[in-house]
Amino acid sequence: MLQVKIGRIVRKLGIKSPFRNDVPGMDWIAGFLKRHPDVSLRTPQALSTCRARMLNVTLTNSYFTDLARLLESLSLQDKPVRIWNIDETSVPLLHKPARVLG
Repeated sequence: MLQVKIGRIVRKLGIKSPFRNDVPGMDWIAGFLKRHPDVSLRTPQALSTCRARMLNVTLTNSYFTDLARLLESLSLQDKPVRIWNIDETSVPLLHKPARVLG
């Protein structure tokens, strides 16, 4: 499977290769992975249908345009130490109201 994926990349980029049918052998792949330990075969994280619909060029460009405008309005373009990343896995983003009498 990995061999076929590499073959597609080689053909798409128009790279001249010594591989038969542009598909490398397992020995070549093993050597490549040994020479580049930072490259590995990984399983991608699942993406919900809702998030997948939101992941398109128009919306992504709009997001970064708005982000640039916000950073400029707050004068944060040259102050990266004042920008914090929040990992939503440890911060509850949904309001969970306390129990009330009704």
